[in-house]
Amino acid sequence: MICLITCNNLKSAEEFCKRGQSKHVGDPHLLDLHQSLLIKVEGLRRGESEAVSVEEYPDRGFVRRELYAWNTYEPDRYSDQAVRSLNEAMKKVAPKLEVRVTKLEDLTSNSEQYVSIFLLLLITKAD
Repeated sequence: MICLITCNNLKSAEEFCKRGQSKHVGDPHLLDLHQSLLIKVEGLRRGESEAVSVEEYPDRGFVRRELYAWNTYEPDRYSDQAVRSLNEAMKKVAPKLEVRVTKLEDLTSNSEQYVSIFLLLLITKAD
């Protein structure tokens, strides 16, 4: 949950916190995390007197993955070899699942050129 708070996914963090507190009432760690969340939310108010409702909490984080040209220790996770390796590992733990690469257009891009993003999908091979 601390990662969600740090990345500004505050609505998700609030949901996880409430779930945790319902199962572990009075847990000091969860109370501390919830206090951290409330402090972060307080910063959203920007001096306004009204409280911010949970529905208004941001839930789109600031996380992104950067690949640098000098990064030689991390493999290309979208390469055929990497996907084959993932599928070999997947066969051992979930034989009905398969990893595939998909290419999507980035609809949030402000550029006039199409920007593509790649994602790894986990799909079923059989019912």
